[in-house]
Amino acid sequence: MFIDDGLIVSIRPREGKETKYYGEAFGSHLDYPMVVMVNGMSASGSEIVSGCLQDHRRAIIVGERSYGKGSVQNVVPFAGGQMKLTTASFWRPSGKNLHKASTQGREEDEWGVTPDKGYLMKLSKSEADELEDYMLQSEYILPKGKPFKFSNPDFKDRQLELSVDYLKGQIKLAGKAPAKPPKAE
Repeated sequence: MFIDDGLIVSIRPREGKETKYYGEAFGSHLDYPMVVMVNGMSASGSEIVSGCLQDHRRAIIVGERSYGKGSVQNVVPFAGGQMKLTTASFWRPSGKNLHKASTQGREEDEWGVTPDKGYLMKLSKSEADELEDYMLQSEYILPKGKPFKFSNPDFKDRQLELSVDYLKGQIKLAGKAPAKPPKAE
């Protein structure tokens, strides 16, 4: 929907032929800037989407490195129960690995999705805790007319603010020349 007709993801099984999935040009939304926010809790499907959009330079990635879960698992029945087996792995359009466990798991290893240069923003433990608290509290639906009171009403989501600033900058540039997100490293 957001990348035209390019490669979305490859699935490489333990045995057998690799399967590739492609986008379709018809109906794609390509005429506006995008930001995808990721962090250490972004895993699996969200890594496929963010990695694809980054590799196609369709969106910038903001936040912290993703979790690194690029495994395909199937539930297989057997006598007396079921077993979850890892049968394949997901790979980005660039050919980069998503699965942390298939590497040494070091910071310098290629796995997961890393924010674009200039858009890495690590949160302190207290900021991450505040963000989680804020997001959980935002999900509550209160009775009509009853205002919600956040535990920290002054909370600022710095990653969201950086994302919005990028988009505002792209809107300003829109009248001058089309801008592409930075090339993925």
